Amino acid sequence: MIDWLNLLSNSLWILGLAIGLTVIGVARWEAQEDQQRMRQVLAKPSKQALLDLAGVFFCAGLAATSSSGWEIALWLIMLAMFVLQAVLEIRKKLPAGKP
Repeated sequence: MIDWLNLLSNSLWILGLAIGLTVIGVARWEAQEDQQRMRQVLAKPSKQALLDLAGVFFCAGLAATSSSGWEIALWLIMLAMFVLQAVLEIRKKLPAGKP
């Protein structure tokens, strides 16, 4: 019988890895086309948002597949850091409130 929870857990980290590798591959191609450094392309907000999303999926999947408590805690701390980074980037892009 299929263990659906295990399948979902492993699918999360695989999806995160796939998103991350895709973003890096596209950034490399864009850097070559525009004759820029890859670092400049990856610094764009759209790329940063996708990398944060990839990190969230990757960490969530590995936290769900981990068996020991300290592993789960470390993956959840990293997940929280990716979420915090995404929230800070979103707040930076929002227009400033009126005084």
